[in-house]
Amino acid sequence: MTNRLPLYFSAVAALLCIACEADKSTTPDPTIGVTVSGKIVTTVPTPATQGVVVRLGTRATTSDASSMYRFDSVVNGSYAVAPELVGRRFTPASQTVVVAGASIPNIDFNLVEEAPINSDSIYMVRVQAGTFIQGNSKDQALGNNLASPRHQVTLTRSYFVGIHEVTQNQWMKVMTTNPSATIGPKHPVAGVAYDSVLQFCNRMSMLHGLTPVYSGAGATISANFDADGYRLPTESEWEFAALTGDTTQIPGLQDLVPFQDATAYKLAVDEIAWYDHSLDVAGKVREPQPVGGKKANAFGLYDMSGNINEWTYCQRNSYTDESKTDPCNAPIVKVALRGGHYTDDFSYVSVKQRIRGLEIIETDVDTGFRVVRTAK
Repeated sequence: MTNRLPLYFSAVAALLCIACEADKSTTPDPTIGVTVSGKIVTTVPTPATQGVVVRLGTRATTSDASSMYRFDSVVNGSYAVAPELVGRRFTPASQTVVVAGASIPNIDFNLVEEAPINSDSIYMVRVQAGTFIQGNSKDQALGNNLASPRHQVTLTRSYFVGIHEVTQNQWMKVMTTNPSATIGPKHPVAGVAYDSVLQFCNRMSMLHGLTPVYSGAGATISANFDADGYRLPTESEWEFAALTGDTTQIPGLQDLVPFQDATAYKLAVDEIAWYDHSLDVAGKVREPQPVGGKKANAFGLYDMSGNINEWTYCQRNSYTDESKTDPCNAPIVKVALRGGHYTDDFSYVSVKQRIRGLEIIETDVDTGFRVVRTAK
C-alpha cells in the first residue's frame, strides 16, 4: 500500500499556508494597532489630493502621493473625521466613526469638482493659537503712546492668514469696481470701504463653499468667529502673525537703541518693506508696489511692514495693561490700521506700531487689507 500520509500533510500545510496569506491581508499590523484610513477622491486631474489635512478628533495627518491617509494606534471611541484644504470643499464635509477594537478603512471624501480660483487664489499659512506680549513702550526707539502699555494677549483660536494683501485681481473676482489709485492686477487693492471689505469676505466665502462670517452693516456689524469663512484679522491676530514669535519692532532685526544712528537699520528694513527710504533707493515712484516683492517673515507672510496700511477688525480702543483673551471691542466705529505704507518712514513700518484709527465710514487711498480664516 502506498503511504499517502506525506501527501495528506502536504496538502494540509498548503491550505494552512493559503489561509495564513489570506489572514495577512485582514489582520492589522500589531505595530500600528487599530487604524482609521481612507482616500481623497477626485476625477479632476489635480495634485490637490496630496497634502490634504485630515483631522480625527484632535489628531491630524495629511494625504500621501496616492491620495491615501491613515491614523495609527486609534483608541476606542467616537471621532469626527474631516478633510481640510484652503479654498476647496469636500463631500461629505465630515464623517463620524466609532472605533471598537477593529480598524476602519474606506472613510473616503470627495474633493468637489470645481476649479479653484487660479490666477487670483488666496494662499494662506496656518498660525497656531498662543500667547504673546502686544504693544511696545513709548520709551523704546520707534515706540509711541498709541501702542502702550505692553500687555499679555492670549489667542485661543488658530487661524489661516493670507500670505499677502488682497490684490486687485482677487478683488475684481467678486466685486464690480476697483477703487485703487494705482492700477495693477498684482498690486494691493486700496481705497476700499470697510463695508465693501466685509462684503468681499462673505462673497469669497460663498464662492469657496465656506460659511460667511459677517452679518449686519456699519456699526451694527457682527462677526461669527467660529465660522470658517474669510474675514479680517483682529488687531491682536494681525500683530501675533506679524511678530512670528519675535519680540522686536521689526521681526528679524535688532531694535534700535534710542538716538542711535539709523543708517544701517534703514538698509536692513529696505529688504523687508516698501516705505519711503526703500522706494527712494530703488528709484521707484512713491506708490503701492506689487505684493510679495520684499522678504517674507518667518511665517511666510509678505508686506506685513510697509506697502499699504491694512484694515483690522474690532473697535480701536486705547491699550491697558490688563491681560486679555481674544480681545475684540464693539460696537465698531473706528478701527486700527496696521503695517504702515509706502510713504511712511521706517518708524511707522514697525509691526507693533498702531497707526491712526480710521472710522468705518471713511476710506483711505493708502489702505487695503489681508484676510484670515478661523482654523478648525
